[in-house]
Amino acid sequence: MYHLDEIDRAGNRYTILAHDSFEHICAEAVAAKRARPSYEFVISNPEYVDIDCPDGLTDEEQELLP
Repeated sequence: MYHLDEIDRAGNRYTILAHDSFEHICAEAVAAKRARPSYEFVISNPEYVDIDCPDGLTDEEQELLP
């Protein structure tokens, strides 16, 4: 399960979408960035987060991030 988190200008982080498809989360991240260009959006996979991999994404997924 992938999460799309929104970080507002005050630094608050909120999960705005959770979905099983990495491609769907990437498409939603692009749409969210267009709607709110001053916000930051982060894609992560909380099931695989650890010290060596803080966002839980594989190397291949890292390369495909929008």
